Amino acid sequence: SLDNILDLAKTYNNIGALYESMKKYKESESYHKKAVALYEEIIENRNSSDYISDLARSYGNLGALYNSM
Repeated sequence: SLDNILDLAKTYNNIGALYESMKKYKESESYHKKAVALYEEIIENRNSSDYISDLARSYGNLGALYNSM
């Protein structure tokens, strides 16, 4: 269901943040990219812009990670 996919994307973001705090940047990047991919898939497949802010937040997390590296 959509709720499960959204929960998974949020979880990926949280795991990415955890790895970033541990300075495990490759693992962090992987999880942040998984979150981005899920949000992009939701937006594309449901033809909905309702989750653009979530996608933007995920890209922001990825950008913050790259800044930390």
